[in-house]
Order: sequence, then C-alpha cells, then structure tokens
Amino acid sequence: MKQRVLQNLLTFLMLLFLTMMGFCQSKINRDKNPITVPLDLSTQRPILELMINGTGPYRFIFDTGSSTNVIDQEIADKLSLEVIGEDSLQTQGSDNKLTSERVLAPNVTLSGIEISEEFVMNTMAIKKLVSVDGVLSANVLADYLVTVDYPNSKLILFSGGLNKADNDVTSFTQENNIVQFNVFIDGNKLEAHLDSGNPGGFDIPFSVKDKLHFKKEPSEDGVINTPVASFNKLKAVLDGDIKIANVTYANPELNLVKGFQFVNIGYSIIKDLRITIDKKNNLIKFEKSSSATEINDDKEYLGDQNDYTGWYGDHTRKIFIESGKVYLQRGAAPKLKLAKIGKDKFEMVLDMPVKNELPIVHFERDETNKVTGLKFVFKDGREDFVKKDK
Repeated sequence: MKQRVLQNLLTFLMLLFLTMMGFCQSKINRDKNPITVPLDLSTQRPILELMINGTGPYRFIFDTGSSTNVIDQEIADKLSLEVIGEDSLQTQGSDNKLTSERVLAPNVTLSGIEISEEFVMNTMAIKKLVSVDGVLSANVLADYLVTVDYPNSKLILFSGGLNKADNDVTSFTQENNIVQFNVFIDGNKLEAHLDSGNPGGFDIPFSVKDKLHFKKEPSEDGVINTPVASFNKLKAVLDGDIKIANVTYANPELNLVKGFQFVNIGYSIIKDLRITIDKKNNLIKFEKSSSATEINDDKEYLGDQNDYTGWYGDHTRKIFIESGKVYLQRGAAPKLKLAKIGKDKFEMVLDMPVKNELPIVHFERDETNKVTGLKFVFKDGREDFVKKDK
C-alpha cells in the first residue's frame, strides 16, 4: 500500500493542471530553421535541459498539461530569484488551491535559444516528489510549430502551421492555456487534455462510467494524490475503442477517476506517436511515425539493428527476438520484453507485478557504432554496465 501511495504521489506533476491567476506568458525568439532539442524519456516524461543565467543545465519536464512554468524551491533560493508576487494553483476537479511564489528567472535559454531575459516561474518543492528541477509549460513555445517525436526522443521547433484539411489534424481550444480537444470513447464524445507530464495512460472521469462498456466490472485501484487534492480511481479495460483524431486504440486499459472533469491522456498512450502542436491556429496532429509503427507491429522491433542480440556479462544475460519482439533474460528468471522509448533506449515490460524497480536499458556503442554492452539506469541515478560477450 505504501508503494502504491508513493507511485500515485509521483503522478501529481502530470495530473496537476496548475491553473494560475494572472498567468504571464514569456516570449521566445523565432528562428527560420528547425531546431531539434533532445528529450530524455527515461522517466516516461519528456525532459529537456534549460540554462538559467548561464548556470545549469537544469532538467525540466516539457508539460502540455501545465499552464504555468515551475521551478524547484531550493533551486530558486540558490539562484536568489526575485520574488514578484504570489499565485494560486489548482488541479481539475477540486476547489482547493495551493499558494506559490512567482519569481523572475533571468536569461533562460533552451538549446542556445533565448526564451526570455526575464522568465516568469512559480516555485514548488518538486524535487521531493520527482527527480527534476522544474516544469516548462508548452505555452512557452506558442510561437513555434512544436513536434514531440516520442519514438525518436526529440522535440522539434518549426516555423509555419498545420493544414486543417489533413486527416491526422484536429482542432483544440486553449482554456487556461491547456491543449483541450475532443476524443471518442466507446462512441461518446468527451473533452480531453493532452498531458505529456503524465507517465500514465487514459484517465477518464468516473461520471461517464455508465455510458461505457467494459471487459469486466471496474475495480478499486487506490488514490491519485496531488499537492492540492486526492482522487479515488478504479481500473478497467474498455470493451470498445478510443479514437484520437485518426488514431484508434482498441480495448485499452484505463482509469476511472472520481472528481475528474476531463479525460487525461499520458505517456503510455502517446509514447508511440509524433505529436505536432500549432498553438497559433489551435490545431494538433497525431501521427504514427515509421518508428512508432515498428514498435507496435509484431514483425518489427529491431529492423536491421539486430546487433543488440547476443550474450552479455559472460553468458549471464541474453538479448533475443521472439515472435518479432525483443527480450532480455537473466538465467532462469522470467524474460522481460523491451519496449523502445528512444534510440538504443528501452524500458522493461513484465506481465506481472514486481516489487523492485525496473531500470531503463541503454545499449552502449563504441566509435565504430558497434554495440559494446548494456547500461541499466535507475531513477535514483545509479547505473550498472554489463559488457557484451565477443
């Protein structure tokens, strides 16, 4: 129970929509050429690096589910950021509010691009809950056409806009600067928030339960805790489809959350997509890239990158392909499926609950691009390397 409460507590950042009174949007300079920003998806959230007044880099979640920018209180204190006021933050489905200091961060840059000479952020003790330094609202990049390319672990900034006539494109609204659009769940049209800061999947308002069909009766599954409120949830498997623009999910697992007003869509659903956001024209595009198609197709996974397979650590571990899927196995232990989350980077998937944390798997290469071993990366920063056998 303690572990479940902790896991739910760590989801606050993806579910907290941080509605802020008097929000002040910062400006970012436009650039004619596409700009590519690397993303770290090892925590199932897109994390990028910011520099603040020449110091850093600082790890910030790029969060489409947040209407404001947040910096950890300790970092704000260390940088002696000027306090310019206070704001009230809240989450959907609750009238509770959290008071936060509003601060000015000087000379904030992203991949060498100046976001603002004076960047407005709110403070919060984030690092006590999630191992990041802050949250960057997607609204900061509103002057750009922004693509979050999950299969290739990168954020791409373009000039221009989307074509409304494209089959993969749908319109959205921006209440409280949150991307909000319609999805169809078991034939019901519901409003949804795209929440890249949520490592979960589909979180559905409990109030629509009686309109949906399930494989079996939903069951109680603990509590979602945020700094502002707590929400009871039920786990269920839909006997039907969820359609987002031109992308369909058949019989997905979902949470029914008591008190939620909108559908919340997180990492486990969008991790195989390229998502392009056009905030100037209120359009969004969901597409399965070639990499994403490979990840979901039974005939896929490594393609011609079969140099992963083989023995590691003096025949203590092996990487192999079975029915088109990639697996890691140690001795007689259960095999672990590896789900691709980036270039040479995989997460472990086991069809049963485990008590211990499953690390992210990185395939290491030498200067000739040959795989030399496996690196296991844990959330607390620990790393273990296992050399590939010759």
